Amino acid sequence: MSATVKTRQRALSGLCRAVLVSIWVASCTPTLNWREVRFDGDDFPALMPCKPEEASREVTLVLAWPPDDAHGSTPSVVDKKRQPQPQTQARPPSQELAMHLSLKACTAQDQQFSFAKMTWSSDSGPSTESLSEGQKRAVTQAWQQASLASFFKAQPLGSAINTQAVDAKALDPTPGFKGQVIRAQNPSGQQAQWLWREQANAWYQVGVYAPSRQALKVEDVQTFFESLP
Repeated sequence: MSATVKTRQRALSGLCRAVLVSIWVASCTPTLNWREVRFDGDDFPALMPCKPEEASREVTLVLAWPPDDAHGSTPSVVDKKRQPQPQTQARPPSQELAMHLSLKACTAQDQQFSFAKMTWSSDSGPSTESLSEGQKRAVTQAWQQASLASFFKAQPLGSAINTQAVDAKALDPTPGFKGQVIRAQNPSGQQAQWLWREQANAWYQVGVYAPSRQALKVEDVQTFFESLP
């Protein structure tokens, strides 16, 4: 066999190996591009698999205060024209609180990923450190109910929060993550899983939404939820 033929065979063999390697690398390259994101002036990060769009708005949460919560007074409604209720005044069974919601959201592999932060609408709100555990849970539960109400009405991600109560049977707590986790499926077949955390002067929520007839990807949810510090 001539040297020219051998050289061509070696070149062809090398090309085949290069093609096989490139195919293997492509098959092993993750399709999600995880990156760290956080809100302006915030030190609480999350990993998101795509570049998120941002939005913010004022919302109202309806809180049902726990009847046996004896710590502290009712947080002041965020309205500078109104004065906080004195500690000696009985706590109302429910109260509307004005809150500010910041949202980062994106879509990857037909799943929607959201990272949200909720704070008092102005500096007049109390810090979470001054709230009792019952008060903190009341805020978190109000956000949970609002998210479920919106989801069961199949409203688009980022639409106005609906505080209509949802049947408690819709709640499905899932252990294994830091924070309170809920997973639900609405009548149209869409699935969602959320995680709520309290940190400093804010409440945080991460969520993953899958369209009808598509299950949530467990590994994506796990990566997203476990990225919270």
